[in-house]
Amino acid sequence: MKISVIICTYNYAHFLKEALRTVAAQNYPYFELLIVDDGSSDDTEQVVASFQNRFRQCRYLKKPHTNLGDSRNFGIAAASGTHIAFLDADDLWSPDYLASMLDVFEQHPEAELVCCNCLCIQGTGLVTGSLFPPGLPSICGPLLTPREIFDFFPFVLPSGMVFTKSLIHRIGLFQPGSPTGAEDWPWVIRAAAQGAFCVRLDRYLVLYRFHGGNLTAHRHKNFEEWLRVCEDLWRDQNVNSEAMTLARKMTRSRIPALLARYPAATNRRLLQHALRVHGPDWILTSANWATYLGLCPSAKVAYRLKKFLQYFAAPPLGLILDLQAAPEALFASIAPQPVAASRAAAAASKSA
Repeated sequence: MKISVIICTYNYAHFLKEALRTVAAQNYPYFELLIVDDGSSDDTEQVVASFQNRFRQCRYLKKPHTNLGDSRNFGIAAASGTHIAFLDADDLWSPDYLASMLDVFEQHPEAELVCCNCLCIQGTGLVTGSLFPPGLPSICGPLLTPREIFDFFPFVLPSGMVFTKSLIHRIGLFQPGSPTGAEDWPWVIRAAAQGAFCVRLDRYLVLYRFHGGNLTAHRHKNFEEWLRVCEDLWRDQNVNSEAMTLARKMTRSRIPALLARYPAATNRRLLQHALRVHGPDWILTSANWATYLGLCPSAKVAYRLKKFLQYFAAPPLGLILDLQAAPEALFASIAPQPVAASRAAAAASKSA
């Protein structure tokens, strides 16, 4: 196995330093690193130059600015590895990340896509929760039903997945052109629907940083992207009623947050788009009427009350991480986790 690590970045030099520190700290150092710069105008190139001598193979690839999906595909085309690992420039890896993920591929040679758990953090380092909700079922194999697929793809982040390049050859590249950076969901759904052997690893190996600059921080744009995913699903002649029902439920679940955050005109446009996609639906129709009746402020109060109650039912973990700490110390402060001993030991003996 040869792994290609791809970091896609656009004007994220201030985050990129921290991401590169976590890549340089990997217990398994035998990888090529490709940094795809999507036309940045900041000092990204200087940041990369300051780290290049810390890697065995490191290439800086600058391209005209397009979008994240196109940058991912650009990196894949340049990669020489059998396995691909993305790290978004504002996220952080545990030193055990590559060793742990590659161990899964060794234990399951048929695996094509492996994902792990992530801790969600704010820019201050406050840990706000886990990507995997409690009770999420384990996965090791192809996903055979729509329910299994819908229990899988919402809990996969690009920075927390490794996949084989042969899977790309089989199902195709990422969908370019998404303005929200939500190109990963359609690709993961496509992989799962086409029988990819998937493994879910319930270990905190990634810190996913949520901040105002995230492409995925804008709920209304993500909602539109989700509706486009649904439209793509409906074009598939093999889509069944269970998948359509699950997609409708996921759309409904996003309505309260939209009503609480955005003005009536924006919500009306989004809800009417949802009705065109899903057809007649009393919840979507009621929410649409609420925008005409001036009920969005009431929805905002109800949504905040719900979040308040959820906070006390399951408060944030309360940790505030020092994001400037060495990666080893940073992840040790989260919780003791077993080191991927076989892979790390093999790397150590190889370098001795």
